[in-house]
Amino acid sequence: MPDKSLVLILLGVALITSTLSLHGLLRGFGQGAGVALVLIGVATMSARLRKRKDDGMWLPSRDEDQR
Repeated sequence: MPDKSLVLILLGVALITSTLSLHGLLRGFGQGAGVALVLIGVATMSARLRKRKDDGMWLPSRDEDQR
């Protein structure tokens, strides 16, 4: 199954290209919604790709010698 953020990006691009034949207010609404879908998809994809793989629980005090 494809990633949800990739689906959002593809839906946004499809909505933008499908509203090119319209005129006026409907074209503006369609393009605005398409751009919003693309931006949300890119934001969720970048957050998912930048997420750390480790648990982030390393503490410097655990590396010191125990005397």
